[in-house]
This record gives sequence, structure tokens and C-alpha cells, in this order.
Amino acid sequence: MFPLDEIELSDSLLVERARRGEKDGFESLFDRYYERIRQYAYRIVLEHHAADDVAQETFIRAARKLPGLEEGVAFLSWLFTIASNVARDYLRRQQSQRARTFAAYQEHSGGDRSLEGEEASTDRQSRLLRAMQALSPRQREAVALVYFENCNHAEAARRAGCAESTISWRVFLAKRTLKKLLTP
Repeated sequence: MFPLDEIELSDSLLVERARRGEKDGFESLFDRYYERIRQYAYRIVLEHHAADDVAQETFIRAARKLPGLEEGVAFLSWLFTIASNVARDYLRRQQSQRARTFAAYQEHSGGDRSLEGEEASTDRQSRLLRAMQALSPRQREAVALVYFENCNHAEAARRAGCAESTISWRVFLAKRTLKKLLTP
């Protein structure tokens, strides 16, 4: 027989332990998935500190909502759904804040200057980051699920909370946009 700590416990068993209030249940789920959720969040929000915030908020919400997790629902899929929602909330707040900042800047400067002052970079990673920023948040989410999390379109749709055809369409649009932006 193997000692219990050497056997990797299933997510469902850890969820049950967490529901019973056993500290190690949720901590084990956190340890198992935090980095993966943080990387997923980064692929959507495209900022490291924001990805950390999104990942932390994801686990806070998961801990609060864990008693309501339906039987038979995969914990990781449920966690990705929460992370997607937290990332969308973050991006909405950022967009609203940028709009207020831009309006204040335009008022202060008389509207003559542009906020665009970014120098062109030949670095491939920098180009890819800028290209990803051109995608809508939902397109980035679809790309992250399909290409970075290796989900098929059906699983990506479940995690994103939309139809499979919607994921396919978002991936198609994202690929088209990225091709335009990254082709010399």
C-alpha cells in the first residue's frame, strides 16, 4: 500500500474535503491549478500583475461558491469559467478607466495629441503581444482555451459558457486578425 500523501487525489475527492471544511482540500486544488489559471488569465488580460489579480480573485470566488458546485461538474472546467468571468470583469473596468482617462487627457490637452506614442518594435514577442491586444477579449479567451489550454471547441465552449459554433467563429476571426497583423 502507498501512503495517502503519495497518491494524487482526484479533484472530486478534494472538492468533497473542501466542502467538509478540511483545509487541505481547497489548498491542494489551489496548488494544483493556480499557475495554470494565472497563465490562462495572462493570455486574456495580457498584463502580468493583472493576471495575478485575476487568478487570486478566481480562487476567492471558487472558495465562496464551492458549496454550490453541482455534482458531476468538472472542477477545472468550472474554475476556467470563473476565471473567464473575472478576466472579463477586469477588462471592462480597464476599458471604462481608459475611456475616462482619455476624456480627461483630451479635455486638458485640447484634443491635439494622441495617446498613441508607442515605438515600433521588431521583437517577435512584442509584435505578438500587440497583435493579441488587437483582438477582442472574447477572441483572446477563445484563442487561450483552444491553443494554449489545448481544448477542443466543445470543451472551450463549455468553459467560456457559449455555443461551440461561437468559439469556432471567435477563433476564425482571431486567426484572420492575427494573420493580417503579423504578416509582413
